[in-house]
Order: sequence, then structure tokens, then C-alpha cells
Amino acid sequence: MLLLLLVDLFPAPLSLSLSLSLSLSLSLSLSLSLSRGKKKYQIRARIKYLQELQSSHDALEEDYKRELEALDAKYTKKYAPLFATRAKVVRGEEEAPAEIVETLKAELAEAEKEEGFAGGAGLAAANAAGASDPVPKGVPQFWLGALRAHDVVASRITEKDEAVLEHLVDVRCEELGDEGDGPAGAAKAAAAETKEGGGGDDADSDPEETEREHGFRLSFVFEMPNPFFDSPADGVVTKTYHMAADDEEGMLERAEGTRIAWKAGKDPTVKILKKKPKPGRGGGKPSSGKPMTKIEKTESFFNFFSPPAVPEEGDDDLDEEEMEALQEALEEDYELGETFRDELVPHAVSFYTGEMAEMEEEEDEDDEDEDEYEETDGDDDDGGDDDDDEDEDDDEDDSEEEEDRRGKQARGGKQARGGKQRSGGKGGAKGGAPQDTGEKPAECKQQ
Repeated sequence: MLLLLLVDLFPAPLSLSLSLSLSLSLSLSLSLSLSRGKKKYQIRARIKYLQELQSSHDALEEDYKRELEALDAKYTKKYAPLFATRAKVVRGEEEAPAEIVETLKAELAEAEKEEGFAGGAGLAAANAAGASDPVPKGVPQFWLGALRAHDVVASRITEKDEAVLEHLVDVRCEELGDEGDGPAGAAKAAAAETKEGGGGDDADSDPEETEREHGFRLSFVFEMPNPFFDSPADGVVTKTYHMAADDEEGMLERAEGTRIAWKAGKDPTVKILKKKPKPGRGGGKPSSGKPMTKIEKTESFFNFFSPPAVPEEGDDDLDEEEMEALQEALEEDYELGETFRDELVPHAVSFYTGEMAEMEEEEDEDDEDEDEYEETDGDDDDGGDDDDDEDEDDDEDDSEEEEDRRGKQARGGKQARGGKQRSGGKGGAKGGAPQDTGEKPAECKQQ
């Protein structure tokens, strides 16, 4: 409309030139917009291509995880018979092969020869003296020795705990959902057969639709009977960690431990305090009241089987500090469980023999050697410049002043070496707090 109006208002030559200029401007703007649209299209296409590459990577990553899980399950089955044989040897149910016994005898005989007649005779006399002593069954205190060799676990073991752990004969770990070869798997299979035989709503259920458990279970096997607890009757004390199924990082949902029925006075997780009754009134008559007792929780390795309780969703009874303390306790508990699963169960023999400690010392030495190197800027000079060289030339020309300066330094050095040292060793002890003797009041006695 605007073009027609201009044609009507202006003569033909002028209207023609205006129409041409307008058409050129319109075509130019159209070409610019198309060019910009093409550029945006190309960038979006590149982003789309990158997304397809990322999708390909994610698919390969899922394949990697599945293959890694299958590989882990494959070698877990290969480890199982080795751990079972280890448990038999520790219990005394299986002996070392004859070739190992003969090889060890030959090594001991060679050691006697190298030690000489005196040493050999002394060793022979010791062997003769102990020939009548019965050989202990299995490997006594194997697991107690392995646990004490691990710094993290050893810090939790008390003197009372050691007496109980002397009866520990095996520790094993199994992944939840993969207990097909273990007792838990057998129980699940029996339950499944019962459901199938009895019919009901669960008989036609698809096993693939059953939600797979995630996590792991630690089983501590004790000799039964033992002088410390009656239940569980089979001596198997467990600690189970249930993990979230949809969390790749392994979020802990809850942990469960076996409740141990300790015999009277044998519970290492508590201490019993008795308070004497007050004397009777008048004439120094004895009190007829009974002693008051108080039970308190105490540090113990067996607190491991009473994990912190996780509050349910929507429970706002805990304040911020209590939640932080609970979170810290849960993390510490889970790390201890991982220590058993990843270190102690697979490498118990190395901890028991001390080989693991030697390897850790070697690693620490290597780390110290690496720390000795310092980063430099690559300049090997001592930081001197041309001015220092000029000063040295001036000092060479003035030999008398140089000799005088050296003499003063020598005299000053003698005075410095002749001074007395001050010892500050006593200063820290005086300002310290009084030491805790550990004595309890006369009215309070711990059993």
C-alpha cells in the first residue's frame, strides 16, 4: 500500500527509483535474516550432535557397569572356596597339605645347621621339652590377632572385648541379593519353593519384578558354646547395611545388627556401678538398705552391632546439632563396615602375619621420599647479581679491610659458642592441668 501511494504522489521516474530501492532493502534484510537463521541452525545442529555423542558414551558406561558387576560376581564366587578353606584351617577342621609340612621341616633343619651346635642343641632341647604338650587346635586367636593389627578396628577393642573375641573363628561378607551360595540364599530359595507349592497370590509373580536388595552383610562366627553369650544359638552375629537401590553413590538407608543375649555380668558394652547405702541413724547402727546399682553404657567393639537409629521421614524431633552428630555417627559406622568388607575379610592372613603393616610402612617411606623434593624455578644460581661480583672485586683490592673483617667475625663466633643454652623443658609441665588419677569416690565402685 505504501508503494502504491508513493507511485500516485510522485512522477513515474521517481516512483520507479523508490520502488527499486525499497525492493533492494527488503531483499537485503531478508538475506541477512536467512544468514543469521542458518548460523543458528548450524550451532544447534552441532549441539544436537554433541548430545548424540554423550548418549553413546552413557550407553557404553551402562555396559561397563553391567560387565563390572558381572566380573565382580564372577570373582566373588572364586574367592568363596578360598575363604571357606581358611575358616576350616582356623577352626582346626583341616590341616596343611603334607608338602607344606615337609618343606617347613626342611627349612627348620637348615636353620638349625646355620645356627651352629649350641643353637641347634638348644632348639632340639626346647622341642623335646614341648613334645608332650598337646598341639592347639587350628590357629588360636587368629581373628583377634588380625583385628588388633588394623589400627581403626584395634582402637575400638577393649580388654573385655578381647576375652570375647578369642572365641571368634570366622568373619565373612556377602552382598545382598547375591547370597545364592550362602545360608541366606538357601533360606530365600526354600521360602520361594514354599510359596510356589502353596499357591496363593505370590505363586504367579515374576521373579524379575521382585525388588533386588542392595548392600552387604557381615557375619561374625563365634565358637558355641562359649562363656559369654547364649544367643544367637548358632554363634553367628551379623551386621547388615541396606543401601538405596536408585543411588549410584551408595546411599545408606539403614543398618541392622544382631541382638546378643549376654550372660549375667559378661556384657562388655556396659559397666555396673554400685553405691553403698548410708549408715543407719543413731548409735552407728548398720543400714538395712540394699546397695544401689547403676548401669551405664561404655565403649566396646560390640557396640558395632547396635548401630545408630535412622529417623523416619518427617521426624523433626532432632535439632541441627543432633542431626549433625547422628550423621557423623552413621558415616563412622558405615566406614567401619567397609573396612571389614574391603580390607579385613579379604586380607585377614596378611594382617595376622604382619605383612600388611610392612607394606604400609614401605608406602609411607615412599611418600616421605617424595615429600623431600621441593619445587624450584629452575634457577641454579645462588641469587647473586652483578652488584655482588663488583663488591667482590672491590674486596680483593682492599685486602687489609678484608683481613680485619674476618678477624672480627672469628672473635664474634667464639663468643657465640661460649654462651650458655637455656632449657625450657620445665616450663610446659608447671602450667599443665593436674593429672587424673582415675580414682573413684569411695561410695562408687565399678564392677
